[in-house]
Amino acid sequence: MKGQISHAVPHLPHLICHPAAFSQQTLLNGRWLLDGVPSGVDGLWYDVLKMTSAKQYIFISRVLFIYEVAKRKAGKAQILRISPSDWDVEADICCFAADVMESMRVARDENNMQIFATDLLTTLLNNFLEEYLVLNSSF
Repeated sequence: MKGQISHAVPHLPHLICHPAAFSQQTLLNGRWLLDGVPSGVDGLWYDVLKMTSAKQYIFISRVLFIYEVAKRKAGKAQILRISPSDWDVEADICCFAADVMESMRVARDENNMQIFATDLLTTLLNNFLEEYLVLNSSF
């Protein structure tokens, strides 16, 4: 399975380093794969929730960060894996957040100047990954 995953997501090499964070059931879930979209979604929400490589990177980074925090809290004896339903919710949250951050990145004023500074966007991304922008963790 390790080789299959690295082949499927070559832009996420650090994924292989955290096999305990993922169950086979969550990895086989197509929602997190490129072009994955929740069923029954169309129109504007289809584009917002469609998984791209940038959204996938944010999703996996966030899941791994949450896993590491939960592991430190629970201790080494615990097996902590996100449930399939929470996996889908986190994918949707990350896709939405990444879409908002991308809109902020390309936003320009009437003089074609970038509205949001790059360092602000970097801080926003880091805070999102580290869960400061979300009240509840899925774990």
